[in-house]
Amino acid sequence: MIPTDDRRPEALDRHRPDAYPEPVQRTKDDRMSLPVASIDTARRQRRFSVPAYLGLVVGYLFLLQGLGWLLTRGLDTAYAAPTTIEALVRGMTIPIGLSLGLGLAVVAVLRWWRPAFVEPRRVQPWVIAIPIIQAVTILGVINLSRATSST
Repeated sequence: MIPTDDRRPEALDRHRPDAYPEPVQRTKDDRMSLPVASIDTARRQRRFSVPAYLGLVVGYLFLLQGLGWLLTRGLDTAYAAPTTIEALVRGMTIPIGLSLGLGLAVVAVLRWWRPAFVEPRRVQPWVIAIPIIQAVTILGVINLSRATSST
């Protein structure tokens, strides 16, 4: 006789033959169907129509380009070349921050957190070399002596 722990529910007792569900028999016709977990996730996610997508793109571009232009109208600043902190905040920080908020709001409304932040397939280990090469290149190109000078 195999000893069992009395604190565990019977459904989790691995020695019982009915503790595990029967495997699902797949047929040739349902090879392309989604697994049950994917179907459940697909039901909870929302769809995005083409007109809604186009409206989102126009709104996003307005936030980035139009709002920056509107907020810097009275300032003597060239496009994307702020010379003062006020021009930087008005022309870049506010529009980029609001467009980031728009993107996060869309992901939240559509319930796309998992597809937006989780890659379902693992990548090859060598892929870590790409951000390392980018960081080394950035550090090699930056003129740190000029950036730290007080003049």
